[in-house]
Amino acid sequence: MKHPIITFAVLVLLAGCKTLPDIKPFAQATAELQSVVSKGKNQAMEAISAYKSDPATPEKTRSTLAAQAKELDAAWQATNTGLAALVDYSHALAEVAAAGDSGDKAARNVFNALDGLLKVTPVGAVPGFDKADDAVAAVYRAVAQAKAARDLKEATSRADEAVRVSSEIIAANVATLKRIAFNVGRNYETNVLYLNNQWLIAYHETLLKNEREQAQLLTAIVDYTRVDQDACARVIQEIRWKAEEEKRAVDGEITRACNGNASQTARFASVRGELQRDVMANLVFIQPEFNKYPSYDAASTRVRELNSATLRNAQLNQAELVRIEKQYSEVKARLLEVHKNTDANVAVLNSSEKAARAIAAAHRDLVKALAADHGQFNFREFVSYVQDAANAYKEGNK
Repeated sequence: MKHPIITFAVLVLLAGCKTLPDIKPFAQATAELQSVVSKGKNQAMEAISAYKSDPATPEKTRSTLAAQAKELDAAWQATNTGLAALVDYSHALAEVAAAGDSGDKAARNVFNALDGLLKVTPVGAVPGFDKADDAVAAVYRAVAQAKAARDLKEATSRADEAVRVSSEIIAANVATLKRIAFNVGRNYETNVLYLNNQWLIAYHETLLKNEREQAQLLTAIVDYTRVDQDACARVIQEIRWKAEEEKRAVDGEITRACNGNASQTARFASVRGELQRDVMANLVFIQPEFNKYPSYDAASTRVRELNSATLRNAQLNQAELVRIEKQYSEVKARLLEVHKNTDANVAVLNSSEKAARAIAAAHRDLVKALAADHGQFNFREFVSYVQDAANAYKEGNK
């Protein structure tokens, strides 16, 4: 595509700006974003390769992983092309700023870099556009207008829409990478690791459930056998509280508390009856079969039988937990590893998506800085997201 006006534009491109901001850090951050997205893509590809080579992976899942690898590669090619275009554009701007009035060649590079934005291609829907092609058309229009500019201010101002839409397309492409990376991990996690070890996980959960129920039942049985002791202890405590209140010694009341005079024996019997009703209600709750026993004393034989059987079953249950613990721990550790690796890579791509979108705001501020000749522009949000992505990658690869 020829642009006759470019020759004239290059000659006056720098004349419109008295103070040019330092764009180099912004260009470096853009290159860093391309690098970290590449790392995220590579991790997803490595995961696909590892999951496909697992002998436990069924053929159907292998086919799914192969399809995801193709989709991932297509999304990456489009993403990388777009990021490369923005890297070239930002570096061209940085060269213009560094070259000053002698930067005719650098200025020409800005126009050449704008052509790169024409290669930005969406792999799916783009927010704000009914059709993906509409986003591409918007970039073409904006680039054409920018290349007809008379100076740097006008060129960057007209290019702002191309950068905005390009960053939106790239962000959407990165979101596609993120979705694929997530699906790859969860697919392997669910359809290979979990499915192949479902019996072990379910069996372990059953044993733990048995353990909880056995502990609950044995506790209820202990409460049943301790009714007399607990009733006596409560009566004795009541005697002590009353003696303290009346400021007197308990004398021999404690020794007679549970089998002494009529009034104290009556209180013991009352408390004992309350506790018997409570423990029977608890046993019925845990083991409905105790509904058939009309009284606390009537259940004593069954309680003894159940105590022996439960202790025996608890020992067997514990032995089984010990027997499968190593295998179960290995499966759970692998599930956790895959889950954490997937989440870590998703975190990298999530921050990268935000960074790609933040490029638009940074460029908009650059346009304002050039218009105001104040030599500074704000791209802190963009750099912050790039740093988040880089940190997420480091954290995930410890």
